[in-house]
Amino acid sequence: MKVLLIDDSDHIRSALKRLLESGQGVEIVGEAVDADEAVILIADLQPDVIISDFNLENSTALDVFMELRQHQWKPVVIVLTNSSSQEVKMACLKAGADYFLDKSTQFHRVTDLLEEIEGKEN
Repeated sequence: MKVLLIDDSDHIRSALKRLLESGQGVEIVGEAVDADEAVILIADLQPDVIISDFNLENSTALDVFMELRQHQWKPVVIVLTNSSSQEVKMACLKAGADYFLDKSTQFHRVTDLLEEIEGKEN
């Protein structure tokens, strides 16, 4: 499973890599800090899963989701954010996110979700 990480925090991306590298069949194929970089990497790498913060450098994940709508191919999108208000959650889900997790309380659920996604693909 090819995974793209989108977060403007080096610390969070490093923590996610450590968490996900222990999983079987997970390959981190790229990292982005803003929507522009993310859109380029998505087109180039065609990840199976995107894990994105809501707030990005000079943008939000909604900018990424708007670009994803223009592609026929769509990865599974997990939003992992501290911006966990109901309004942000609903905006992300409406824009195309498949899952929405709160970084402060659900960070480790990412591995469970990836296992669930892997199970659905097989």
